Amino acid sequence: MNLITLIRNNNCKIKYDVEYQKEWSDDELLSHIIFLDCHCNQLTTLPDLINCQKLWCNSNQLTTLPDLINCQELNCYDNQLTTLPDLINCQELYCSLNQLTILPDLINCQKLSCGGNQLTTLPDLINCQELHCYSNQLTTLPDLINCQVLNCSDNQLTTLPDLINCQELYCRENQLITLPDLINCRKLVCYQNQLTTLPDLINCQELYCGHNQLTTLPDLINCQILNCNNNQLTTLPDLINCLRLSCSNNQLTTLPDLINCQVLWCNNNQLTTLPDLINCHTLYCNNNQLTTLPDLINCQVLWCCDNQLIYDNIIDHKKLVKFLNFWKQLKQLKFLKKWRLYKTKSIINKKKDLMIELLYSPNLSFYKLDPYYIHFIENQNQKN
Repeated sequence: MNLITLIRNNNCKIKYDVEYQKEWSDDELLSHIIFLDCHCNQLTTLPDLINCQKLWCNSNQLTTLPDLINCQELNCYDNQLTTLPDLINCQELYCSLNQLTILPDLINCQKLSCGGNQLTTLPDLINCQELHCYSNQLTTLPDLINCQVLNCSDNQLTTLPDLINCQELYCRENQLITLPDLINCRKLVCYQNQLTTLPDLINCQELYCGHNQLTTLPDLINCQILNCNNNQLTTLPDLINCLRLSCSNNQLTTLPDLINCQVLWCNNNQLTTLPDLINCHTLYCNNNQLTTLPDLINCQVLWCCDNQLIYDNIIDHKKLVKFLNFWKQLKQLKFLKKWRLYKTKSIINKKKDLMIELLYSPNLSFYKLDPYYIHFIENQNQKN
């Protein structure tokens, strides 16, 4: 089926520059189109659309496009295109998932998405504010001084241009050794590179820098989400505002204050203690050197196997009651066979000591309705 048939059968979304006339010829009809949406129609060719300002022809089987000199927005992703026409006036271009090896002049382009092609270079993009060029074969990028959002992941980049205005940077899976100044960056995804240091990230709220060669991190006082796993870190900066922290597979011996942290992965380190985690609902701290755990009254998921945890740190009855309540509230408990903490025999002995203490402590009346206390009294009566 060709485009004219689709249009005549009202199978496309169209906007004309004048009121539609049934008596128009095919050429007249096409000449008046300023907006056309013909996506997902198995089209292999398109006719001339010389006056079209906005064209959505994505998800077809197109190998070429007609002259689009007046086009300001072109969405042609998911086709079989190897080249594009002159797009000198184009301000938004979405041409991902094609077979492009080169792009035309895009001096006026403000938004460009060209990921999933075979590009080795990009044209001048001095006015580009948002660029998605992931999954190509790029080794360098042009000047991007005005770029605010850049996704150049999965390429062969060793350096990046000046990105002083960049607010979101996705540059994972490259060969980067250093990053440029990112003082305005709020979100940085740079994992799986060869980074040994990071620039100033004082305004960063989300940082994903795992699988690098980092030994230190910059000031991250505003960071809310930090993933720095699989590095060579021995310490972490102040993370007072961090809500989610993944620092697994490093060389950490201590953690900073994490009073606001809700989710913590710190497994496979050398930790001997944990900070206050009063708001934490998910904790993975396995494979460390922990002997005790902090108060985890809000924890619902806990994995702390392969440590050196011992039960004897719980001495008085208040701590024991806290532990028993904590145990009951856990939704997922992964201690596995190497978790040597609360052994059955030790629990029984501690509970027995507790009940005796309660029995001879009239000032602890708030425990009188505790099920363990009641159970103890019942057992005592049976024995008598």
